Amino acid sequence: MSYWSCYYRRTYEAFETYPGCALVEEFRAAASERAGGGLSRHTPRGRKYRA
Repeated sequence: MSYWSCYYRRTYEAFETYPGCALVEEFRAAASERAGGGLSRHTPRGRKYRA
């Protein structure tokens, strides 16, 4: 269980809509560019919360 799942999932149904996701993606893009290649993505894509 992730921090996001515990505290933010009800407010932001998809991880991509969580403001912190944009920051993480910027860090990932910068690290990938610096490393010279693709870094794997380990964040959920488009899953909806089901209560």
